[in-house]
Amino acid sequence: MKMKMYKIVMIAVATMFIASAANAQTLDGTTWSYAERVYGDSKISEVTTYFAFTSPTSVIWYFGAPDNFVFPVGFGSYDAKNSVITFSHTNPLHKKISLYYGDNTIVFGFRIVNGQAPMTCKNEKIMRRFTGEQPFKLNREKYSLKPNSKLAGTNWRYNIDNNNKGTLYFKSANEALIDGEIHPYVCLGNSVSIKSGDNLGENMLGIYNSESIKLCRGGIENKMRDICVIIERIRE
Repeated sequence: MKMKMYKIVMIAVATMFIASAANAQTLDGTTWSYAERVYGDSKISEVTTYFAFTSPTSVIWYFGAPDNFVFPVGFGSYDAKNSVITFSHTNPLHKKISLYYGDNTIVFGFRIVNGQAPMTCKNEKIMRRFTGEQPFKLNREKYSLKPNSKLAGTNWRYNIDNNNKGTLYFKSANEALIDGEIHPYVCLGNSVSIKSGDNLGENMLGIYNSESIKLCRGGIENKMRDICVIIERIRE
């Protein structure tokens, strides 16, 4: 009897493991979104959040900006067993993003039910972007927001009125060094989004070509700020 019970338990555990692994595999390359209407703010009408799986266990968290841009605010990990996505304050890419100030690690509950993803988050700093402690549903997008690495390893320079000069090095697919300082970024198709400051309005957004990029400051507000810089590629 004990042996039979043992076999039943092992089969149940194996089934759960297989289901969890299969679920994780299907998430790779998928993007999930949620839009929240904002009231009482003349600069923001709606905030759209995206979670893009770049592997079965890696997730990038974006906010949407006007003119079809998105910008990254988190690089996290997905635990299929416990159905959570974690964005840790210890990640070097999060050090200068205000969402993580005060050693603030952000955890979302995430699972898929009938093609939708009920999600929960009790973090006070982002609660107003969602629906408080109540679950909200993410919908699967038809496209992927998985970044490419076409800029990785390239060097660029900027020159603002001959007074402010510097360099930008795209170290990897997600890490850029502006004058040696780490900033998260993504390249999606030919669009480039660099998290240049700590709040949601401090991002440099633009379109990439082989020799130059015009980057303009933007965020979740209805209108992008008219602060732009052209960076030019440095070829050895």
